Amino acid sequence: MKKIVVSFIVLVVSLPAFSQMVNYTIESQKAYENGSKTVYLRFEGDFSAQARAVIEREFKTRIAVRQFSFYDQNNPTKMMFTATSGFSERELDEIMAEVHASSSETSDAKNTNIRKDRDDLDYIKFDIEGVSSKAEMKRVEAKLKSTDFIEYVAFGNLTECKLAVKKGTDMQDIKQAFETAGVRASRK
Repeated sequence: MKKIVVSFIVLVVSLPAFSQMVNYTIESQKAYENGSKTVYLRFEGDFSAQARAVIEREFKTRIAVRQFSFYDQNNPTKMMFTATSGFSERELDEIMAEVHASSSETSDAKNTNIRKDRDDLDYIKFDIEGVSSKAEMKRVEAKLKSTDFIEYVAFGNLTECKLAVKKGTDMQDIKQAFETAGVRASRK
């Protein structure tokens, strides 16, 4: 009985907080023999241009996501992505949490410019060699992020890396950053 009362109180208190958030519905999905899957989503709620930009950035920085798009130009609340078997619904929930956090940050007038430059990024995937442990991965990530042109680094495992770099960054500069970090990289 105590659990029911506590659950009800939590639901009533949290309901207003969720009322303006972007939620999603999986409209369809297809799994393939190689373990990958394609998922079609529809978003509901207050779907701003910023929420769309955050969603796009979050999907493109996930190493398991191979393809992403808002596929219906007349209805920007519809999107699809293809991912490896490593992509879980938990990651989808993490992306939605980032959208919610971003929208609450920007609702504060002092923070209206947060993430404004995210449209200025290119997302590039690499196969990498030379990373043998999670500790090494953290060291490489810190080294790559120390450059002035790499904004995000995401590792799918010890052999895959995805970067978000400022638009117009020369590929030689990126390769040099990998070499400085002691890693061999080739673009996927």
